[in-house]
Amino acid sequence: KIELITKKDSIGESFYFKINDRPIFMKGANYIPQDNLQNRVTKKHYRKLLNDVKTANMNMLRVWGGGIYEEDIFYDLCDSLGIMIWQDFMFACAMYPSDSLFLENVKQEAIQNVKRLRHHPSIALWCGNNENSEGWRRWGWKNEFNKKQKNKIWGGYQKIFQEILPTIVAENSQTAYWEGSPKFGRGNPRHQFEGDAHYWGVWHDAEPFENLEVKVPRFMSEFGFQSFPEISTIATFSNSADWNLSSDVMKSHQKHPRGNALIKEYMQREYNVPEKFEKFVYASQVLQAEGMRIGLEAHRRNQPYCMGTLYWQLNDCWPVASWSSRDYFGNWKALHYTAKDVFAPVSLSLEKTENNSFNIWAISDTTNCTDTLAINTYSLKGKLLSSSKQFVKIQAKSQFIASVPFCKDDEFIICKLKQQKVQSKVGFTKAIKNYDFPKPTIQYQYLDNKLKLSTDVPTFQLYLHGVKGKFSDNFFTLLPGEEKIIEIEASGFNPNNLLIWSLYELNKN
Repeated sequence: KIELITKKDSIGESFYFKINDRPIFMKGANYIPQDNLQNRVTKKHYRKLLNDVKTANMNMLRVWGGGIYEEDIFYDLCDSLGIMIWQDFMFACAMYPSDSLFLENVKQEAIQNVKRLRHHPSIALWCGNNENSEGWRRWGWKNEFNKKQKNKIWGGYQKIFQEILPTIVAENSQTAYWEGSPKFGRGNPRHQFEGDAHYWGVWHDAEPFENLEVKVPRFMSEFGFQSFPEISTIATFSNSADWNLSSDVMKSHQKHPRGNALIKEYMQREYNVPEKFEKFVYASQVLQAEGMRIGLEAHRRNQPYCMGTLYWQLNDCWPVASWSSRDYFGNWKALHYTAKDVFAPVSLSLEKTENNSFNIWAISDTTNCTDTLAINTYSLKGKLLSSSKQFVKIQAKSQFIASVPFCKDDEFIICKLKQQKVQSKVGFTKAIKNYDFPKPTIQYQYLDNKLKLSTDVPTFQLYLHGVKGKFSDNFFTLLPGEEKIIEIEASGFNPNNLLIWSLYELNKN
């Protein structure tokens, strides 16, 4: 049983899903068609993509209204993998005709798709449209029409999304209907307190990532930030002579008119901007992942006020610089590894405070458990400066468990749970570009599709690349005295071609 719960409360109105009478925090992404030419998408593509969704600990995808009603195999696999579907009707970012022939077309299309999909347990919601009312109210569309035309256009909207579609859903299924996503645009202050929200102050308006910790809605159904795909993907549509932000080829593979400039602008705030394009690509993925981490963790921390986060976007329909966490060829960007960590059944979150100290939160989907939290402070060269341990009882939802005073500018803190399979969390007090990281010497051995790594100094955002293969982890922290074992899915993997980068490379341009 899946229920959408929208109830007025002292703050506004809730928006969350109950599964078999239990409120569940939704973790996932927005899904678009996997290819501009649908006949190129095979069953293998569907299996690979949805297994990557499951591996990243997601439990919901939003099928975006600007795409397609998906093939049966998509919903069959979601049923089997436990991935719930927020299903948009195929209306997005536009106003539509309201003549009788068009409305009849809409009616028949809706009836056929609701009947086709209603038996799938994965269908959690039918949503009328994507950003249609938001565009009408806030994007200047009205300026082109007189009063009579405006009334007719809005009347057509009401006919489709407030009459035809909710009636068809109610008559042909037991699934909830939602008029449009978002309920309120960000021009309306109610967007933070009622229904679902799309927040694009970060990215479109160049607001700092930290605003994502302040602008927390009841359910975040869309927010995002761009990065470039890995170099092997870029090489499929360009020559190395085109590897710069101003080349015609790179501009053609950037959908947003200010996209490349925005990536660079944000990068300058936190990192040294690499001159070498390959390192710029790496930096863009780290930037995207760490920026989005701020929002994803804030949403999970704020349970039960916020009960879902679906980032834009999961995948690409061609090889391109975009908001995706997984590129056109299925390669994981840093963001996908970050989503896997943030969405884990038990996860830690470091919240930086105004005085540069850190609040440590435990976030859990599971029932209560106990563990030991270790909090260590290191120098950049790896000297342990302080260490503490405390017993913690981790409860379901989110829980504040400790506060750590700020560390010095040439230090960092790292916290980890002893028993749970949880990624350690690293805290820095200033922008990465202001640190003088020592050069790491990474030792590694490869045997039986496993890579064992060690380092002599702390190494951050360690990036394995240069070879074809899928890594069980990437863009991670490695400390001296630790061994990291990475499982590799690849045929003919050659460790001699392996390249290893870290934040040291960015600060030694």
